[in-house]
Amino acid sequence: MHVLRAASGFKQAEAECQNDFPRQVVLTSARVLLEYLSNGFEAAQAIFDERLHAIEAFQLGSRAHEDLLCEWVWLLCKHAATHATPPRLVRDTLANALGHFPANSTFLQALMTSGGSVHSRFHTRRLLAGVRSAHPKCPQAWLASVRFELETSAAASDEAATAAARTAAEAAAEPLSIAGHRRSRQLLESALRPSTCGACPALWQLYMQLETRAGRDETACRVQVRSIQQCPGFKELWLQGLRPPLLLAMPDRLLRDTTQLLAEKELRLRSELPAQPEPSLEAMPRPHAPRTHAPLDQAAAGCNALDARLGDMLAGVPEVARGVAASDTHDSGGSGIGSTSSDGSPAD
Repeated sequence: MHVLRAASGFKQAEAECQNDFPRQVVLTSARVLLEYLSNGFEAAQAIFDERLHAIEAFQLGSRAHEDLLCEWVWLLCKHAATHATPPRLVRDTLANALGHFPANSTFLQALMTSGGSVHSRFHTRRLLAGVRSAHPKCPQAWLASVRFELETSAAASDEAATAAARTAAEAAAEPLSIAGHRRSRQLLESALRPSTCGACPALWQLYMQLETRAGRDETACRVQVRSIQQCPGFKELWLQGLRPPLLLAMPDRLLRDTTQLLAEKELRLRSELPAQPEPSLEAMPRPHAPRTHAPLDQAAAGCNALDARLGDMLAGVPEVARGVAASDTHDSGGSGIGSTSSDGSPAD
């Protein structure tokens, strides 16, 4: 009796707010959940389909449309985790949702976890390819595709390693990992064209991390040079080449050219010791105990090593500030696109 009264109340409330679509989404979500708990998944799906068609007729692509799809995807994934659900229903729902909202993290996350079988991976890869084709300038779709390839490669490697323990084929997992990294690099190359997402710093950073993890530091250096050509105003990409491991792998000429560009664009660098926490009373040395500065000494040694590497390369390059607490790092002369202050934020 109480369930019937609640359902009737939801219907009456929905009828009273025909033009208030955000409120309709809240009421519909509550009504769908009530129907799911009382009468099952099919009854809840019927209510959702009815309301979805009504919103798509007047509010296609709106926030209310996206919120309603988010609520349904959440319920669908919860149901699929504990009940037998046709995989095609999940795929079709996510394909429809991503077709309208390709950058929605809820839909992309649901797609990543929709299934682990070989058949499911094939359909997921094809669905992501369709999203990228329809929305080539959406960086979230490219990032999700790279993540999917890396996670698929890792899962396949684990499966192959388990099979190797039974069959003594110890090298079975390695080609799969290499294939996953190769597919990821191909995706990033396609994503980072000027006509797609070449101006997205997150993709460039992911590309450099991928090459560094694979032990291809020299390739990562070349990627860093390409990144600052397409994203010259993002200072973090400039600094990637001045930190290990890229700093240690960068050829002398390339490092000299990079620092020359820094000078031309009036980008000023400052290296300083990392901030140290305030010592507690328990950590304070005794009056006659020798005071040690091991963390500071190690940090200073690291800074000195980097300064020595840069100092050799910066010979003859004007207007580049370096060293610990350089005196000219606080001026406002650097008005270039990537001028930075001592805390790493853009200069005013």
